[in-house]
Amino acid sequence: ALEQLQRLGRGVMDLGRPQPVEPEALDESLAQVGAAAVVEVPIAPTILLAEDEHQLREMVSEALAARGFRVLQAASGEDALELARAHDGPIELLLTDVVMPGINGVELYETLSQERPDVAVLYMSGYAESDYAQLNDLASQGRYLQKPFSIHYLAAKVEQVLV
Repeated sequence: ALEQLQRLGRGVMDLGRPQPVEPEALDESLAQVGAAAVVEVPIAPTILLAEDEHQLREMVSEALAARGFRVLQAASGEDALELARAHDGPIELLLTDVVMPGINGVELYETLSQERPDVAVLYMSGYAESDYAQLNDLASQGRYLQKPFSIHYLAAKVEQVLV
């Protein structure tokens, strides 16, 4: 069979049989590699998602998790603050609805950024920019998503804000 494949011009290599390795030789080889063998695995960025609409919150969370992000979900601004305070690790991004009952998204970010100054923010809203002057400001800063949005656009915007 090997000769037939070679005649057909296939790139066949005969690797032979595995040869036994003495444990001492293996230990020596590993010692020579040493620290070079340590591979640092980056920790996925954590996103705090504050969205009062359950279905949208679930969809956005699943889409971001599928792209490797860690997502903390909150149904309100108050829940988001409580979740952030209980979370020991970093939170790289607050992804929040602008208009929510209780603490709105802008107030949420103002409070959270005092406690976690390194957190970035991306706002989203189903209201038209013309309905709220505040949305115009957010859009001009590139920190705003108009609902509805595609999952691809969401992912691209999150990456842009995190860079």
